[in-house]
Amino acid sequence: MTSLRRVSHQTLSFYYALTAVPARYALEHHAWADAAALEVPAGWSWNRYPWTEATTQYARALGGARSGRPEVAREAIARLAAIRDGIVNPGFRDWAAQVEAQRRTAEAWLALSEGREAEALDAMRAAAALEDSTEKRPVTPGAVLPARELLGDMLMETHHADEALAAYERALRDAPGRFNALAGASRAAAACGRGEVARRHAAALLALARKGDGERPEIAEARSTVRGAKRAG
Repeated sequence: MTSLRRVSHQTLSFYYALTAVPARYALEHHAWADAAALEVPAGWSWNRYPWTEATTQYARALGGARSGRPEVAREAIARLAAIRDGIVNPGFRDWAAQVEAQRRTAEAWLALSEGREAEALDAMRAAAALEDSTEKRPVTPGAVLPARELLGDMLMETHHADEALAAYERALRDAPGRFNALAGASRAAAACGRGEVARRHAAALLALARKGDGERPEIAEARSTVRGAKRAG
């Protein structure tokens, strides 16, 4: 994607893919430092579809907040606000709301990194609610990293396993089969003593990844959860 210099049709789907592919790769792997280092690809007219630039800025903001680079997070958050404010066409108000959900998500994780836990959780809940209320455009395959799933992550980090499980399962209702949501749900269920639920999510994760060519730690954890349930049975 980053090597592209010319295309026949500079459509919305092209611009979306140009930023979403590298952002997804970093964020889905929770490679926060890599996400913080992303740059908006040069040579393209981002003012045509400004919300596609927001995808890169969202990844940078979240990556910066979660990799100890608050200055990157703040810069990207400010750019997200500018992009949101620049979307004035009423026909694109859903895009503006999506950008605002991204901005609130990044603000929440920056607050958590600075020790403002209550503020972070409130902001993350608000971001998830806003994203839930926003209609997704057909050209996009879904949120780059769903706010509801990130709420689950934050609840786990702040030791609220029961609420985290509910957040992950809500994310899975809206976006079935997400790798990180399944891993998070299994981990949260185990943390709050719901072994059968943990095993079910772990088994679903293993089924999802059965043809994968890598060995991510979440896979090893899921195997351990399933094996433990079999031994207990």
